[in-house]
Amino acid sequence: MAFIKQSPFTKKTTDLPDKPSPNYSPSDIKTYMQTPADELMSTLNKLVDDLNANYWVDRNKLKNLEVIREKIALGAVGVDQLDPAILAQPTIEFEVQAKFQDHDEKFADNDKKTGSWVDVTEKPYNAVGDGITNDTLAIQQAIDTGKKNIYLPSGKTFLVSNLSLNTTEQQLTFGPGAKLKSNGSTGAIVTINADYVTINNGYISGDTGGASAGIETKGFRNLLNNCTVTGTTVDALKVNGLETIVILGKYKGGTTSGINVLKPDLYIQNAYVEGNRDGLYSNGVGSITAHHVHSFNNTRHGFYLVGASYSQLNSCYADTNGSNGYEISNTTDGLTLVDCWGYKSSNVTANQSDFAFYNAKNVKLIGCHSNGVGAKTKEASYKFDSASQVDLIACHAAINPTGVTGLISFTNCGGILQKYNRPTDVFESDSYTISASTTSPISVRTLVPPLATTPGILAFEVFAKIRDLDNTSSSVGMHLVLIGSGVTVTTPVTNITPTTPIVGLSNPTFVNGGDGYYNLNFDANNTKTESVQVSFNVRYLGTGRGYS
Repeated sequence: MAFIKQSPFTKKTTDLPDKPSPNYSPSDIKTYMQTPADELMSTLNKLVDDLNANYWVDRNKLKNLEVIREKIALGAVGVDQLDPAILAQPTIEFEVQAKFQDHDEKFADNDKKTGSWVDVTEKPYNAVGDGITNDTLAIQQAIDTGKKNIYLPSGKTFLVSNLSLNTTEQQLTFGPGAKLKSNGSTGAIVTINADYVTINNGYISGDTGGASAGIETKGFRNLLNNCTVTGTTVDALKVNGLETIVILGKYKGGTTSGINVLKPDLYIQNAYVEGNRDGLYSNGVGSITAHHVHSFNNTRHGFYLVGASYSQLNSCYADTNGSNGYEISNTTDGLTLVDCWGYKSSNVTANQSDFAFYNAKNVKLIGCHSNGVGAKTKEASYKFDSASQVDLIACHAAINPTGVTGLISFTNCGGILQKYNRPTDVFESDSYTISASTTSPISVRTLVPPLATTPGILAFEVFAKIRDLDNTSSSVGMHLVLIGSGVTVTTPVTNITPTTPIVGLSNPTFVNGGDGYYNLNFDANNTKTESVQVSFNVRYLGTGRGYS
């Protein structure tokens, strides 16, 4: 059979305008038909696939082109072998919306070219997506093909339960408005069992209740990209795989938590955790890295981290939570909060705090802020129990902390925390004149907090700067002072130098000065036969605990 060789299709797809409604006439199609069969097929493929890949296209308007392509693929290799009705068709039109496709649509359509793309509504799967028909089997069959990309078309609601992604590097992509809705069964609505699996733009609803999780990750480095879980589940997201990555998205409605961390190395960024019992929850699992996670309107804690060592929260926000904004407990090997905000805690339960620490050791807060008043009375900006060891650096609060002990340090903090700052831990007394052979009470105001537990000991170095009133001589004395709580200190004052001091110290106590500061008080005895003037520098050496 002879073919007339002409240039293919005069309106190339690369010339298509951004918007709207280019038309293709019968003469354009006939130009295609007059090319050799092998060129005809590749040209038609390019036309249809480029349109699908780059535009929002009404697929019904492409039906005529699809029919022609199918006829040729089935062996109708010449124009004279095609149905004349096809060639006589009216102008072939398709619609182009005023914007290119969203990434998920374009992504799915591009992969269709390579055969790695599966639309769950197409044959042989035939998921309905009306929100009433149970589509679990149809979608699971599509997933089980092992194809790289599984696609849920735009605007469809699929009633499902216990879907399982079992193929490495598989991607489940939701079109705009597509949704998976729980049919009320127990178990996770979607479980990721394989490694490197991705869910894109997922919207998963547990509206009927009963599901243990909206999504459960069990594979290695599963990626949740801009996913939303809503409705009622036990956990909106259950992290049960190593190195889960969560980028964007919202996790809502968990009766236990929005995000329940059961395996380490969670990385989460720019996500919202809202309307759960606890927002981000970890019980004994650490290595959590969170950037700009906003946990708000949870009925209990915004961030509830138990034993979450080696973790770091950066620019996170706990807002209007029912109890504590951040509750951190039983950490032993380091946890850091940087530029984190606690706001309007105690919104449901009174006497809670923006930041609460229980047996939290080796914790650092850098540039953190506490502010705002919830519906109930807030106990404290920062609350510490007696076993916690926390360093606050450049932090701020509008109301007082509670439970501040020698294990809690403040450096360059602002607001009401300023009075707790200990930048040097060296404090200076007023100048005292002590008459010959007499004893005078001395009080040195410090920024050192009191011992909150017993038994324990506070240790200080005290330097006495002494001079005669006529300035004929001066000297220095150095002493070690120990203050015991719940333990008897047999030698509360040790004279370092000289061993027989000019001004001796005795009876040291550490008491509340009534102005929010604690004072080191002691008696100073002038052993000289003439009056002296003396002032004292006190250096805090630390706190000893665990004595019996």
